[in-house]
Amino acid sequence: MLMIPQHRLRGILIMLASAAAAVAVGGAIKAVDPDLPTATVAFLRFACALVLLAPLWWRYRQAILATPSTGTHVLRGLAGLVAVGLYFYTLGVLPLSTAIAAQFTAPLFVPPLAAWLLGERTSPLAYLGVALAVSGAILSAGPDLQAYVPAVALGLASAMIGALLAVHAKTMMNAGESLVTLGFWYTLAGTAGCGAWVLATGDWVPPDAFSLSMTSIAGVAGSLSAIFVLAAYRHLPSALFAALKLLPIPASAVTALVLFAEVPAPAPLFGMSLILAGIVISQPDLRQALSRLVRSAAAA
Repeated sequence: MLMIPQHRLRGILIMLASAAAAVAVGGAIKAVDPDLPTATVAFLRFACALVLLAPLWWRYRQAILATPSTGTHVLRGLAGLVAVGLYFYTLGVLPLSTAIAAQFTAPLFVPPLAAWLLGERTSPLAYLGVALAVSGAILSAGPDLQAYVPAVALGLASAMIGALLAVHAKTMMNAGESLVTLGFWYTLAGTAGCGAWVLATGDWVPPDAFSLSMTSIAGVAGSLSAIFVLAAYRHLPSALFAALKLLPIPASAVTALVLFAEVPAPAPLFGMSLILAGIVISQPDLRQALSRLVRSAAAA
């Protein structure tokens, strides 16, 4: 029997739902017409979510309008746009695998930031689990180690800002801010920022019906994934939350295998096993549950 506290198990299940939503985003974006500019796709992803989730925003309109932290939400939105801007910059100057690998370091920043903002202490073993999961994520990406160091530093800055926003969101939830309010401002800031990007670059191409439907799916799934992540963080210690944020990597690999018959190479496969091992190591309840399962299997 898995003796994991109910609230922690709830958080893990919500993170699994978030990973599933993140996989849906990736699959939908992959199906979009490759000739559409990135700026167009990014804008549609947020704008469609803003429109299609209007019933959700309307249902919780009182909480959204009554927030005492409008200025903070605006600053969070600006910080998020800086993080996205840095990430897109690194995509332009670094090999794709290296830019992605830099983003995978974000969970490493969560425990120390949680200690600073939340007063939450992380054991050395739990931090080792996070580091192991991040190592597996980087190995899965197969980064080019010859990439330029300054650009990698900007990628790390983007990852750190993302981690800071996640931990700061928990401080706002602890102060009574609602999940939907955080999700609304995230979506609104993304729409405004990507709209400004399109206007500044002129990279607007009207999508066909299929691409519009795919970006709509990506938009709704992306915003729901962000809400699920914050909902899960309520129930999880920061180390386990950080490691679980890497779940979309093995989840995406399984989806690619089932839907597209894409078999991962040995190195990424080993990296994904490190992610799963890191998740288990980062949380005592999971380590104990796995130990009990092993003992039960051995005794059977």
